[in-house]
Amino acid sequence: MSTLWLSLSKLLIISILLQGLVFCQEQDAATTDNETTESEEATDPPSEMPRISTQPLTIQVQVHERVVLPCQLENQDQSNSVPAWTHNGAYLSNGPIKMSKKPTIALDKKTNTLTIKKVVESDAGFYTCLALSGLQPEVNVTHHVVIVYPPSVDLQPADSPVDVLEGGTFGLTCLAGGFPAPGIKWVLTSSSGERTELGQYTNQTTIEVPSMSRAETGTYTCVANNGIGEPANDSVVVHIRYKPQLLDSTATFLSRIGGEARLECSFSAYPLEGHTLNWYRLPLKTETAESGDEKTEPDTSGKEDIVSEGRNAIHTEAKDTKLTSTLTIKGVEADDFRKYICVAGNELGTTEHTIELSGLALPIELQSTEQRNGLHWTIKSASPIKRYEIIYREVNETHEGEAHNITLLEDEKDIPTDSGDIKTYKKTHFLENLRHARNYSVIVVALNEYGWSHKMPPHRFSLDDVRKAHASGLSGKGGGNGILNSHSSLLIVSALAVLISRRVCGN
Repeated sequence: MSTLWLSLSKLLIISILLQGLVFCQEQDAATTDNETTESEEATDPPSEMPRISTQPLTIQVQVHERVVLPCQLENQDQSNSVPAWTHNGAYLSNGPIKMSKKPTIALDKKTNTLTIKKVVESDAGFYTCLALSGLQPEVNVTHHVVIVYPPSVDLQPADSPVDVLEGGTFGLTCLAGGFPAPGIKWVLTSSSGERTELGQYTNQTTIEVPSMSRAETGTYTCVANNGIGEPANDSVVVHIRYKPQLLDSTATFLSRIGGEARLECSFSAYPLEGHTLNWYRLPLKTETAESGDEKTEPDTSGKEDIVSEGRNAIHTEAKDTKLTSTLTIKGVEADDFRKYICVAGNELGTTEHTIELSGLALPIELQSTEQRNGLHWTIKSASPIKRYEIIYREVNETHEGEAHNITLLEDEKDIPTDSGDIKTYKKTHFLENLRHARNYSVIVVALNEYGWSHKMPPHRFSLDDVRKAHASGLSGKGGGNGILNSHSSLLIVSALAVLISRRVCGN
């Protein structure tokens, strides 16, 4: 019985203690609520924090353009906040009051939007819209206004054209402006109009060439581009100064007695202002060669000036960098068959070219036909070709065999005439009784009424090429056997396939 009461007593005590604890907690909660209510009544804080929904912007704008900066304050009334604008920390407005004296700045009081009507350089920077409420942290949004400029270019040296001595150094500097900083490329336009981008100088403000050549003559252009507006460019024309250089190396011109001869020489030079071009006639002297034949050589010690009079007419033309002169001799005489010199000069020096007027046919340059024992040649002559002489022999590294001569007559049928009295002859001849696996050399000369044409270096050919071609043909037949072998293999495979299919059907 005592034990039962003891247990009941413990339960009663625990129940009382729990009721007391709950009562204390209720009292503490009531006290806290009273204090909070009193504090709220004393400070009267806003019910919400200010909120700005506008996202920060980075705006690129050119000078004199218009900029609109938004600021959307979502709960201005509920948060009792006041909007304000600053530029780089300095206040432009506070609430409805505009504090900036700039006439180009306008404030929309309904939307809190700030507008800059005509941007100038000083308008660049950071614009911050604040929601002033007295609470921390401060609510704001900041926009970045960047003033951009289209590219500009100024080349130095600016004088155009620029003359540079051939082999001399040359440099150009491109002063490029604009923001963002523009990319730079260089372009060279030749006198013929061909444009070449100088990739090795991309995004370099200066180009330097240590040794200028005539190939680098032209217009140099610096192009700057930063994506703002149109690309800017500036150009300088560069000329390379050099003494006359021979353009046409023709050494022999043809004519006949009583005909008209035209000798021409052409040079490239810069500058051409004050150029000179003179013609000289060289005297002849006769010597005896070892073979007993007479030969004539020019005597340059007593050259004779040629002027444009009588039978001689000189016409010289200078254009751009080309200097061309033609000496025309009318009613050619035997004494006119000799060598002449044309001499071109400018302020940097002179260059001469020796030309021969000849009645002989031009030297013959040979070509082999597809059949290696065949010879083909083309020859020009002002007077009719009478015959050809073919001289051929076997040769090796240390020995030349006996010479064999063949004479061919020219029938003069259907020979076309070029300019003036010049005719072009074309011939093909096949050599017979040649031995295989032998090397041969051959020379062909032509005879007209003024004598034999000059000899060219021997033309060499080998009959090994014929045998190789024959062997190649045999090899081609071997290729046919390969095809046959392939067909045989195909037949074997087909037979095996038939056997297998029958085996399968049998099963």
